[in-house]
Amino acid sequence: MDSVVVRASMESAGPALVVASYSLFCVIASEITMTTSLEVLEAEALKLAPADRSHLLERLIASLDADPEVEEAWEMEADRREASLKSGSATEVSGQEAMSRLRSRLAR
Repeated sequence: MDSVVVRASMESAGPALVVASYSLFCVIASEITMTTSLEVLEAEALKLAPADRSHLLERLIASLDADPEVEEAWEMEADRREASLKSGSATEVSGQEAMSRLRSRLAR
């Protein structure tokens, strides 16, 4: 009965208000559903064994890198770096050393 009263009062206010109110309702309902679905999915994912969570994470990250041109560019860069190491024109440094050098450059 309450919905009939609300509908009648909205219809008397004009069609634009009815459409705007319905659109707002759809957006709110969609956000609530999406949030709830995401929360459920997250809770289920956290129940997985660590190896399964790691595999899922890799798949999710891979799904974000959907641009084939970017993937190809990174593969070419990795190949170039590997060739530089093999030829001796580049040398390896530890992650700690690389970060130290980067911080030094950024501080300038």
